[in-house]
Amino acid sequence: MNLNDEFETNIDGETLIKGKNKSVSTILRLLSEGKTNLEILNDTPSLTEKDIYKSLLFAAELVNSIKHNESLRLINDTINKREEMIKWLDSLKIK
Repeated sequence: MNLNDEFETNIDGETLIKGKNKSVSTILRLLSEGKTNLEILNDTPSLTEKDIYKSLLFAAELVNSIKHNESLRLINDTINKREEMIKWLDSLKIK
C-alpha cells in the first residue's frame, strides 16, 4: 500500500484520510480515548474500518521515520565529535 495515495493534507497541514475529511490525528485521539472501531464508524459513517487501520499504519510509519532520522542525527553527531577529538588530539602533539 502506497501511503501517499491514501492521505491528503488540508490547508492547516493536517493529514487526512483521502476523500473523507477526517484527520489521522482525530482518529488516533478517538482510539486513545478508548473508542472502539465500531463507535468511530457509527459516529463517522464516511469512514471504513480500513481507514482506521490506515491511520494506525500512517502513525507507525511516522514513528519509524522519526526514529530513523534521529538515528542518522546521532550517527552524524558521533562522526563530528570524533573528528573534533582527532583535531584536538593532533593539537596536543609535542613537536
